[in-house]
Amino acid sequence: MNSVTFPEALGGNGQTYTDDADPNTGLDGLGYTVRFIPCLQQAVIMGLSAQSNAQACADYVQQCQTLREEVGNDRLAVAADRQHVDQQRQAVDTAAASAAQSAASVNADNIVHKPGSGLPNAAGAAYNREVEGGDGPLMAKGFGGLGGQGYQLSDFNAAPSANQFYYGAGASGSNDLLGAKYWPGVDLYRLSSGHSIRLMFSNLGAFIRGWVAEDLSFDFRIFHDKNVIGTVSQSGGVPTGAIIERGSNANGEYVKFADGSLFFSSVKDVNVADSGVQFFTPPVVYIPGSAPAITVAHVSTSSPNPALYFENIRALFLDPTAGYALRLKTAGVSSAPGTNSERLIFSGWLKWY
Repeated sequence: MNSVTFPEALGGNGQTYTDDADPNTGLDGLGYTVRFIPCLQQAVIMGLSAQSNAQACADYVQQCQTLREEVGNDRLAVAADRQHVDQQRQAVDTAAASAAQSAASVNADNIVHKPGSGLPNAAGAAYNREVEGGDGPLMAKGFGGLGGQGYQLSDFNAAPSANQFYYGAGASGSNDLLGAKYWPGVDLYRLSSGHSIRLMFSNLGAFIRGWVAEDLSFDFRIFHDKNVIGTVSQSGGVPTGAIIERGSNANGEYVKFADGSLFFSSVKDVNVADSGVQFFTPPVVYIPGSAPAITVAHVSTSSPNPALYFENIRALFLDPTAGYALRLKTAGVSSAPGTNSERLIFSGWLKWY
């Protein structure tokens, strides 16, 4: 008897077929009518299974090849990383050698340590000082008054000895100019010559005081659009106020200059019926000066009273105590008192000191 079995491991159903007349497995007799076709089907099924297994084997072989290539690439990458690590190690060794050489050349006496560290050469108070200067040269914050309010100045006659800022001592200050002791300022000093100046400021202006060594040399006032016109003044013949002073009152208008010059102009009623001396008060006190001058002019140039014609004015003079005076040659007749026809304009060029 011959038989064939289709193993399940190879895709079959595990059935056995024989060439005898066995009622369960045989193909002889009428057995082929029910078992031949299934037998062929098992053969086909096992063939397909073999084909599928063969494809799986091929895929596996391809996967193994791919993995082999990846492993090769990884080995190359590991080799490159190893080379990079070696290069870095060499760089670290070189840096360490350089650091060791630098450390060997450092003088420990030149090392400054943090205050309170207990180590030699601890830093002093400058360690915690703030500095100014950005990317440029540095300066300690507060030095010479930079970033602070400077030093307190009491005696403004004391010559500067450094370039620095100051602030006035206020009521306890002395020898300042026009209230500068209540304001800040600047000292400038040239060591090689001992020349120095002080810039002083107040609400009344700006001033420059200069020294040669310790000797006071000059006081200047800086003029600008806010103090050119104001109240003129002087001390010992030296101007101490504004450059020009302009004013007016019931006696006329005047302009005073810092050099002592004075100009005034007044319109006065004249008694044309009086040939005596008539005195008039100027708008401001004056002194005659070296070349005093006073002039008159008509208010009404078309019809002045005949008594005020220039040829009838006998005298026109200054009187430091009474002001200035006029005298007519011949008395006239008043026809319109209190009007421009009986008035004169008096102008004077004098001195106020």
